[in-house]
This record gives sequence, C-alpha cells and structure tokens, in this order.
Amino acid sequence: MPMPNSKYADVPLRIRSWGVMICIFAVAISHPYTMYLFCLWMSFQGMTELGRLFRYETTYWRIAVPLLQGILLISCPAYPDYMIGAGIFVCIGLILSCFLRQIPLGLPISLLIVLVAYPHLIFLRMEPQGVLWVIFLVVVTELNDILQYLTGKAFGKRKILPKISPNKTIAGFLGGLLLSPILSMAIGSLLDLPISLLSLGLIGFFLSFWGFWGDVTFSYLKRRAGVKDTSTLIPGHGGLLDRIDSLLFNCIWFYLWILR
Repeated sequence: MPMPNSKYADVPLRIRSWGVMICIFAVAISHPYTMYLFCLWMSFQGMTELGRLFRYETTYWRIAVPLLQGILLISCPAYPDYMIGAGIFVCIGLILSCFLRQIPLGLPISLLIVLVAYPHLIFLRMEPQGVLWVIFLVVVTELNDILQYLTGKAFGKRKILPKISPNKTIAGFLGGLLLSPILSMAIGSLLDLPISLLSLGLIGFFLSFWGFWGDVTFSYLKRRAGVKDTSTLIPGHGGLLDRIDSLLFNCIWFYLWILR
C-alpha cells in the first residue's frame, strides 16, 4: 500500500471511483432512452459546475437548460435540426449577455458546451454500431488521460503549460501521443470495429491530441476561477467536467468523422 505522501497515493481512490463510473456508463449506453436521460443529467450537472467556474447563479439555469435540451431532442431528433436549434439558443444567450448585465458572458459559453458539444455523444449512440463507437471513444479518451497521468507522474519534470495546468508535463503529453495509438488499435480490434489498424492508430493519436486540449481548456477555466476542481462529485477525480473534459473536442470531431 502506497505511503500517504506517495505521488501514487490517490490511485486506489481513483480506481474505486472508476468502477462506479463504468457501471453508470454501462447503464447509460444500454438504451437510447437511458442515453437521453444521462445526457440531460450531464447538462444539469454541467451547468451547475460551469456556474461555479463563470460565477453566475445556477439555481434556475441548471433546471431550465436540461428542460430546453429535452424539448430540442424531442422536437428536433435529427442531428442538423438539433444543432441549428441549439445554435439559435446559444446566439440568443450571447446577444442577451451583450445587452443585459444580469446575463454574464459565461452563460452562452456554458450553453455552447452543454447544448452543442457533449450532445454529440447522443447522436453517436444513434449511428449504426453506435454503442461500440461510444465505448471506443470514451474508453480510448479516458485511458489516454490515465496514460498521460501515469507517464507524467513517472517521467515528467518539465511542465508544458505551467501557468494554465501546472500538473501537465511534456512527458505525459508525449506518452499519451505515443501509447494511445497502440491502445486504440487494441480496443478497436477487440470491439471488431470496421476500420483498418492504420486508421485506428491515427484516430488514437488525434484522440490523445484533442483530449489534451479539452483538458487544458477546463484547466484554464478552473485557474481563472481560482478553483482546483469543478466540484467534489467524484471522489479522487473532482467534478463531472473534470472527468469528461477530454471529451469536449473529441466527441465533436469523432462524430463528424463517423458521418464522413
């Protein structure tokens, strides 16, 4: 058992939390309706945590935005229609924030994240073999986080963005870029995805690259807000957005790649 001051002391707690998260994820992707409910909960929790980062009152927004998203998903089930509807509400939020002091600029940014970015997971689930694609995307992205974390802990000394994310190291970043393609090929083969090993390797590389920048984006927002984590929801990990930050860009480009 690692000593309290060991740099790996938090690993057991993080692993236990991973077990709970895997169970919740398995239920979420088991049926389209549970995927809808899961994403609506993500919007509720996301707005709660984003309100902390952007310092706006979330009492009403964390209820109103998931309800709005549910209405959009029911009335605009097709991807282009949903994105047009979501984009309209983001633009309305931006216009209101420009003219009303009561509406902070952080609100339309929050709407962009919860109404536009993460709902790509819902539409990915709807595609042929959607469950497998969602599993592949989430597993490779999250394991890339672990690879970057472990290689950074083991070999990292030089910080890559010390003013934004002090814990990120060049070794961790490169470790993810080098190991995630191998991981991607292994998981893609295990899931029997209809794609070549070369393509799987390239996808793994880009999932690692864009996953890093999704993580950095939220690190910047947290540093700007003066907080370590977006919340204390997940022991050893922080908030929901701390855990899915790497999916911010990955879920968008990966879904669009599937549509190609």
